Amino acid sequence: MILQHLKESTLKMHSMLENTPLLGHFRTKDITIEAYITILKKFYTFFSQLEKQLEHTGIEHVLVDYIDRRKAALLIGDLKFLGQKIQMTNANVVPKISSLSESFGALYVMEGSTLGGKFISAVLQEKLNIGPESGGSFFYGYGMDTSTKWKIFCESLTTYNQKFQEDDQIISTACATFLQFRTWLENINSQDTDLSFK
Repeated sequence: MILQHLKESTLKMHSMLENTPLLGHFRTKDITIEAYITILKKFYTFFSQLEKQLEHTGIEHVLVDYIDRRKAALLIGDLKFLGQKIQMTNANVVPKISSLSESFGALYVMEGSTLGGKFISAVLQEKLNIGPESGGSFFYGYGMDTSTKWKIFCESLTTYNQKFQEDDQIISTACATFLQFRTWLENINSQDTDLSFK
């Protein structure tokens, strides 16, 4: 089954991503506003570039609520609330996505990132007094609908793969997405992080 294969194949990469120094701030609950803004900038660059590529694959015809799943706008809103203006970096930090199978692989990572939102939102509220309406909309994600949205995504992925049998391509793209996301988050001296987004 594709979902089990994905989970097993990406388990180590998923763990390594969660344990990057930046995201580790959430786990240890020592998050500062400066670190949080850096995380938002990093996520904005990564998610906006991925979404731009997904636009050309026709994913919205297979995952019917895809438009509601776009996250870059939430990141823009959070950064603006925190006094940051948006400026795109020229750095290319995401894997190439050009097919529906690759789209599902990348979305497995993107949609999976919403599952830890409840914990992260609680940390933001406790440590920084940041909530869904005050700079924390991205990590709040789908709120009470998170489990339902994840189930819908998993069903769409399973249905697609039952028809086309693209396990290898889906899994390889998910792995590449995890790897490049981790590399991007660990590159804390990148020009993008130093920008004030003005």
